[in-house]
Amino acid sequence: MFPLASSNRLQAFRYQADQAYSNFQDWYHDLTPVGRRLVILYVILNILLIGTLLIVSPSRLFRALASWAIELRKSSLGPIYLIVLLSVASFPPVIGFGTLCTLCGFTYGWLWGWMVATTGCLCGSAVSFVALRHNLPRFQQWLSEKRSFAALRQAVGVKGLPLICLIRLCPFPFTYTNLFFASLTTSCTFSQFMIATAATTPKLLLHVFIGSRVFKLSAAAGLDRLTVILNIIYIICSVVLGASVSFYLYRVTMAEAGAISLEDDQRGPLLQNEESATPLPQQWEVEFEEFVVDEEDEDLNDPPPSVPLVRHGP
Repeated sequence: MFPLASSNRLQAFRYQADQAYSNFQDWYHDLTPVGRRLVILYVILNILLIGTLLIVSPSRLFRALASWAIELRKSSLGPIYLIVLLSVASFPPVIGFGTLCTLCGFTYGWLWGWMVATTGCLCGSAVSFVALRHNLPRFQQWLSEKRSFAALRQAVGVKGLPLICLIRLCPFPFTYTNLFFASLTTSCTFSQFMIATAATTPKLLLHVFIGSRVFKLSAAAGLDRLTVILNIIYIICSVVLGASVSFYLYRVTMAEAGAISLEDDQRGPLLQNEESATPLPQQWEVEFEEFVVDEEDEDLNDPPPSVPLVRHGP
């Protein structure tokens, strides 16, 4: 009985691993060439960081980072540097927004670090929303291939601001949620987007708090063993709690979106039969139709020129 149960668990684990790898492949192939290069660069940087940790002792590395953070804290332009970096990290396919929030806590502590991270989050969200909304046709094909985004689009059209806030709390990539909300030209206004972003900035406290605790560990030589152990426990508990809450919110949000999408799919054929025989618009046609103008359609919409009547003889 026990070998059979372990075998089933192993098969389930292999299946989940295969699914995760397949999803990663699909996500990677959907990226632009610039996005793929950034992902490769990010992987290389992580490999170099791990190699540095193996070669140089972690205590020496953390002390070096702490000295750099202290110098940045002394600089009057330090917050501006971090805000600019956070704004740049708000555009797809740039990555590293969460890491920069952790760096804010590492440099300024949990309170001031959260204020810097919140300012950068709001500035970056506003700029990216406006810029992406004015360049939506470039992302139309990518968005149309994302089924989860299509389901969320329908749900946002029904639920409005509460669901926008809930999506903001989910563990979706920050840059791509900015793109997603910018694409909702008929169901998400700029004011709704900024209200939802401001309302969910307390979640940045998790990244900032972890960064502040890591800074305390960098000075572990002056701390007693109990304090070091407590800081490590705080970091682990924060990561586990944040991951658990994010996963729960993700499940709730996708379930809500799936239910609304199913209702629309069931109601769609009925509306077609009752109102007209013309097919309903595709998922993203309504969102992008104001950006796509066809010259032939313009000619067809113009009134036909008046033709004088010619009277023929009897």
